[in-house]
Amino acid sequence: MFNHKLLYAIIAVLVLSNSYFLFTSIKKDDNDVVAKVGEVEITKEMWSEKLTKQFGQDVLKDMINREVVFQLAKKQGLKISPEVIDKEVSLYKVMHDQSSHELENLPDFDEAKLREEIEYILLLEEIYTQDIVISEAEIRNYYDENRSLFEQDDIYYLSHIVVKTEEEANEVLAELNAGSSFEALALERSLDMITASRGGDIGYVERNSYSVPEEYVHVADSLSVGEVSSPIEIAEGYAIIVLKEEIPGTSYAFEDMKREIRRQLALQQIEGDINAEHLWNELGVVWQYNEH
Repeated sequence: MFNHKLLYAIIAVLVLSNSYFLFTSIKKDDNDVVAKVGEVEITKEMWSEKLTKQFGQDVLKDMINREVVFQLAKKQGLKISPEVIDKEVSLYKVMHDQSSHELENLPDFDEAKLREEIEYILLLEEIYTQDIVISEAEIRNYYDENRSLFEQDDIYYLSHIVVKTEEEANEVLAELNAGSSFEALALERSLDMITASRGGDIGYVERNSYSVPEEYVHVADSLSVGEVSSPIEIAEGYAIIVLKEEIPGTSYAFEDMKREIRRQLALQQIEGDINAEHLWNELGVVWQYNEH
């Protein structure tokens, strides 16, 4: 039950947490020069002060919001099951890849951070919706009528190199077997200019996706993670793929998804946006930030 609203909420939090990393990685009293323009020197302290003025308030609010949500969730005994987080992580990866043109400026993040941000946002939703009553029958009906939402196909993370002829494909394969870098060869030889600039990286692909030739998925089925394929004939010529990651498909049982469905149905009854700042009074948050 992953949606675009949740996707962009996660992105916003990840961007803020990357901004926080900048603050913590710069010592304010450090006068080391990080840049020089003519005779003008820019120090770490100057950099830190600029970041604080531009982003300090937003980063501090995000830090407070996270503490409020996690503390209230613990106090109220609210938890998000690992199965729900696993599902959201898998779907996020697919949606993030499909939205790469919109999200190309998103800072790098690791999966542990992604899981934490998903948990944070879902706990915030739990806090807002815990008092809304949704009957067992409503939840069951939603599950039965939307079974496709709870069936996840196999997902493959693929990279490829596309060339014109089978002879060229065999040459590329020979170079790979001799130890050449897949990414470097993709940049040098692949006809797919969009993925070539990313080292051949296609991204996450669902089993029934139409975004890649269907031969890719058939071949990926027989590969181990890290294994390179033999040349594959496609409409554009020949391709060699490498399987970087595989996420097995799964079917989510009603009991595993019941609370997730209840939360989503309850959210439909809330008017306006949910915001952790509205919860500050419950923990007596004191705001002492003074912008200079």
